[in-house]
Amino acid sequence: MGNYYSAFGLTRYIWVEVHSWLSIALAILIFIHIILHINWIYETVKRIKSYILKKQGLIIERYLASIILFILFSFEIVSGFIIWLIMPRGVEDYYAMTSGIGRTFWGLQRNIWVDIHAWIAVIIVSFVIIHLIMHWRWIVGVIKGNNKVTV
Repeated sequence: MGNYYSAFGLTRYIWVEVHSWLSIALAILIFIHIILHINWIYETVKRIKSYILKKQGLIIERYLASIILFILFSFEIVSGFIIWLIMPRGVEDYYAMTSGIGRTFWGLQRNIWVDIHAWIAVIIVSFVIIHLIMHWRWIVGVIKGNNKVTV
């Protein structure tokens, strides 16, 4: 019955479609963001060695948070495409899944992929909050128009 209720006038099926297409748009925006900052990425990779040797913990933590976010977003995108395109939902799958003989991808059934996808999303939100807190001074400086704000 949960599929027939609506939230803000839209049924679950419509929300799934909205989620899917917004996710594709977000993936494209992340890809563009990476392309626009590719020079920063190259320079950062060069600098990380010196930061590690100098034991500059705060800077290493900031880069580590960015790298972890990149890995998490990449896995979230992959798991979303697996759920959406490789293992779409179906009535037949529900009965096979509950009996333990459903389709698998990389050894995992669809319901496991859905759980992984959801929990990775929770972890991403947590890391985005941490990332924003770590860069708060820079964000406020940019909003105020101060171009010389250091991280």
